[in-house]
Amino acid sequence: MSRTRVTTMTATLGMILLGSQLCVTFLCVLAIVGLKVVPMELGLWVGGGILAFQLAAIAVLKVTNNTWLGWAVELISVAAGFLQPAMFIVGGMFLAAWIYCMIQGKRIDAERAPVIAEYERALAEGVSEEEAAARAREFTANRGAA
Repeated sequence: MSRTRVTTMTATLGMILLGSQLCVTFLCVLAIVGLKVVPMELGLWVGGGILAFQLAAIAVLKVTNNTWLGWAVELISVAAGFLQPAMFIVGGMFLAAWIYCMIQGKRIDAERAPVIAEYERALAEGVSEEEAAARAREFTANRGAA
């Protein structure tokens, strides 16, 4: 029986932001190549590499809840401003959104931690995922009533 892994809210918000940023990065790569800031071949290869790096950051968030690659993506986005100054603004906006998502995600994860711990405890006892989820809901209801 496969067990569902609990994804943190920090990772979920990070995946959403990086997924949205993928579209913007793609358009920025096309703009930088189209404005002939760099040669087309170089721009497409480097831009494709950055897009692949963003996809890898999303995958790492999904599998491990680790945000380090996401931070690297945001710093690369801001650093792209040295090629095209408008990227300082675009990258800065995404960096600000990333920081906000990380702060709020950690806050929400801290609030959810006791409920997730109850769910994990129930699974460790050998009950089904449905029963563990029911126990976690009951724990939340009892906690809210207290």
